[in-house]
Amino acid sequence: MHIRNVSKIFIAPLLFISFASIVSAQAVLPAQQNQNRGVGNVPGSDNTTPNPNKLGNQERRCEFVTQRVNAKLERYRVNENLYQGIYLGLGNKLRNLLGRLEPMYGNTNEYKALEEDLAKLEELTEKLKSAVGEYKVRLEAMKTYACDESAGTFAAALKNAQDQNTTAREVIQEIKTFYLTDIKQDIAAMKAVILAQNQEKNETEE
Repeated sequence: MHIRNVSKIFIAPLLFISFASIVSAQAVLPAQQNQNRGVGNVPGSDNTTPNPNKLGNQERRCEFVTQRVNAKLERYRVNENLYQGIYLGLGNKLRNLLGRLEPMYGNTNEYKALEEDLAKLEELTEKLKSAVGEYKVRLEAMKTYACDESAGTFAAALKNAQDQNTTAREVIQEIKTFYLTDIKQDIAAMKAVILAQNQEKNETEE
């Protein structure tokens, strides 16, 4: 009975993070496929957005871009919490799992592989926070340049924001790929070790 209880204690967290994290990781897929979600597109980055340079004069362009950028910044604030919940949450779950497994499995290769995964995941989440933060800065800059007399300066600011938006999306995809190809596989390997050890103990007692 004791062995079965131990098995439940350690297997349950594995199953929890495995399934819960899959849902979390896949939850961002629409953010990359739907232009109305995710990091957010910058003004002028989709076919439905009027070209501010064609609005007739500098004042109207300034007003138009300011409104559009403010809307993007509001979406940014909402999605920033979403990203933190997904990616920082995934890191926290993996960290908690390692804490529970360490007493019995800390010396196994599978455990060490998960430790490396956590370090890499933390590196990627910091990279994402930096990329999204820079995107916010470049959006703010667009409001200033839209009200400037230089159309060339505004065009450069628009391109900078679009490029940074692309960078943030690429980091999101990098995290998803890392989860599916590394973390998920290493969790499965750790689970196999636990099941094998528990089976061996059961057979010994019998």
